[in-house]
Amino acid sequence: MKAVLTLDNGEKFIADIYPLQGKKQHKPRFHDEYERWFVEEFNKAQPRAAHKVVKAHILRN
Repeated sequence: MKAVLTLDNGEKFIADIYPLQGKKQHKPRFHDEYERWFVEEFNKAQPRAAHKVVKAHILRN
């Protein structure tokens, strides 16, 4: 799925987001909850990034 990611400096870009493989989810996540979770995990994975992601919006078709 594609998402628009917004950085703390206001820049926006489109990224492909793939669900995690191998992890079983016990309950389904809704888009808004998944967006919040993705922002937290992305920033944890990039601790020394110059600009942090502050918002993600999943493009729904």
